[in-house]
Amino acid sequence: MRMKISVLLLITFFMISCTKKGGEMIVEPSPVNLEIILPATPGENREYAFTDKKSGYFYGHTHGPGTEWYSGWNVNTRRIFSDYSLFADDVALDRSTADVTIMPHMVRRVFPLATEELYLLDETEAIGIRMETGQAEIGIRLFGSGMISSPQMRYNYAVYTAAEAPGKTVLLAPIHNAELALKDHEEIRTVASASGFYLVLGDDEQHALGIVEKLRNNEEAMLAGRRERMENLHRENRFETGIPVADQALAWNRVSLDALIMKQTGWGIYAGLPWFNDYWGRDIFISLPGAVLVNGKLDVAGNILRSFAGYQNTDEDHPDYGRIPNRLRPDEVIYNTTDGTPRFVAQICAYLDYGGDESLATDLFDVVVRATEGPIRHHVDEHGYLTHGDAETWMDAREEPSKRAYSPRGNRANDIQALWYNQLRCAARLARMNDQPDYSGKWDQLAEKLRNRFMEDFFDDQHTYMADRITARGVPSFSMRPNQLFALDLVDDPNKRWIVTREAWDRLVYPWGTASLDQDDLNFHPWHEAPEYYHKDAAYHNGTVWVWTNGIAMQRMIEAGQPDIAWNLFMNMSVQTMNEGAPGMLAENTDALPRPGEEWVRLSGTFSQAWSSAEFLRVWYQYFLGVRPHAASGRFMINPNIPKALDVVRAVVPVPGGTLGFNYIRRGDSHKYIWRYDGSGDLDIILEIPGFQGTRVELPDGYTLSAEAGNREMNLYFYDGSGELQSKQEISKDPGQRQLREASDALFGNTTFAEPNLRDDLRSLGGTRRE
Repeated sequence: MRMKISVLLLITFFMISCTKKGGEMIVEPSPVNLEIILPATPGENREYAFTDKKSGYFYGHTHGPGTEWYSGWNVNTRRIFSDYSLFADDVALDRSTADVTIMPHMVRRVFPLATEELYLLDETEAIGIRMETGQAEIGIRLFGSGMISSPQMRYNYAVYTAAEAPGKTVLLAPIHNAELALKDHEEIRTVASASGFYLVLGDDEQHALGIVEKLRNNEEAMLAGRRERMENLHRENRFETGIPVADQALAWNRVSLDALIMKQTGWGIYAGLPWFNDYWGRDIFISLPGAVLVNGKLDVAGNILRSFAGYQNTDEDHPDYGRIPNRLRPDEVIYNTTDGTPRFVAQICAYLDYGGDESLATDLFDVVVRATEGPIRHHVDEHGYLTHGDAETWMDAREEPSKRAYSPRGNRANDIQALWYNQLRCAARLARMNDQPDYSGKWDQLAEKLRNRFMEDFFDDQHTYMADRITARGVPSFSMRPNQLFALDLVDDPNKRWIVTREAWDRLVYPWGTASLDQDDLNFHPWHEAPEYYHKDAAYHNGTVWVWTNGIAMQRMIEAGQPDIAWNLFMNMSVQTMNEGAPGMLAENTDALPRPGEEWVRLSGTFSQAWSSAEFLRVWYQYFLGVRPHAASGRFMINPNIPKALDVVRAVVPVPGGTLGFNYIRRGDSHKYIWRYDGSGDLDIILEIPGFQGTRVELPDGYTLSAEAGNREMNLYFYDGSGELQSKQEISKDPGQRQLREASDALFGNTTFAEPNLRDDLRSLGGTRRE
């Protein structure tokens, strides 16, 4: 196979013919231990959840009962029961006495008298609760006041009805067939040799018994398949940073996020557990890159895109014409958001950039036409801006019953314009692929019109940052929110982009995350849930930290040449993943400020939020490792931005056609990067090492590229599959990059996190306390 090298900038190139240099070997990342051990200690009681990858999940606590309304087993958005207790003979097993191990596929509790393992199985409406004990009998009791009936006993199984799942049968049976007995009307007993219990949900009693029989015959293989799926996810996406908490957080977020990819109403991604167990268009298409594209799961991405396209609003006379759903539930479809559809269209192009099947561009083109022409017909103004309601962005909380937006952003929010611009560009690209020049020309022209107007309308001479929105009266509103970080796609001047990034970081980015509103804004709400002062929805987008917006904050900081600043936030997210809330998961929100007398903020919202984990992973892959599509050229970009905290990085990353192994070693001021491609065909790369001129490389299957960068120059070495040195390439420093780096360092030199400051004149804390 022939290697082709072309040059983007002037370089010096040397050919060395068949010279053996010993080759460069990729060192494989070390395995990550995914077991989280939580001993029985006073006060220990973490949340956890497992899904069945179809439409069900179980939510519980490691060391205590589930008391929240959303606790327990939930299938197809319907609660089945809230919790259970186990018995060894007549002794109730006290969870507070158990040593608990959380694993991706199950939770294990070791009690003084017994061991319990709780697990779900893929695409099966069933729960397994395995027990081992030296006692003679085991027992179980289900809880859920008003949710689950008392058991109706049969010889070797019991039947329940669930109030929220009428017409369904809940059936409890021993893992190994044995007689059951009822004690005290609710507790079900059997011999210890039964090894535990199955709980299944069926259409009727016979259907449920069929599921039990399937489990008894195939459970070992089904559970092994579930574990193998999770292990494969890790095997195909390995990494090692030398910092255990970061390695664990990366691995756990990937597994936890994959658990949210479901088949409930077609393919989709749960927005978050426990109460967003449904599909939100906006959330799905924000999550798609980090959830599936960076992991190489292109088939899953294609299925989600096709599935959601089937729910598009196709009523040409309706104001929502062309929109994909804002929320999709088994019993409801609503379209009340503007940003979901632009993100959907943009992810079609992202899917193609990652090497997805190009037939999608043809199959969904009519959907893209409706998604683009619908807004043009109903919502685009004379400047090309996409208009919308006050609560039709991701900041969508409204007061009830008045429907007044708590964070009004109508009718031209800055991030919506950036999303609309990207939709138009993607749609025009798809039109060219489908030989539709009228559409491509129209959409490109409208995109350019918007871009040319944006700077004039969203910036002024009095502010160093952009307006968050233009009101319906044409007045810019300069509330400081993180939305402008998304809108930087429409700002060309790098110095202007950096100034906005620095301003947003200084005022919004705390050690625990990115606030939704500047603390110096009089409408700021310091705590998400403070019912003595206000309804929690009033704070939802008016101060509350949204973990997912950490992604764009870190991205913009890395783009400014400041990976060390971004890494500080990334590490704090890693610690949150492992040590706060649900083990191995990132929450939806935190308070903006610590409560009086406390040093750190409290988590809030859902305990496992898809876009929080997705953005954590996306930034790791695309910006720290720097492996991402280069859409403008149709090639793949490698632009590593390794922070100074890391001396060694090892990774295996999916890329089109195969995998890319990566090693990084820092020794003083020298940096060594090694990549090995294993796949089909050639991997067409644009290589950009910070400070050096860019170059294009086609890396064949089995070839290794080594880059050794020092203070003055960088040498590239190319080895074939047998370790023979094929060529050497000398890359010079880029004077333009050096000047930009010096300017960036000067601007960001003393950047730290925002400093919490609780003002005493906040409207949200004034007046009479709510009782």
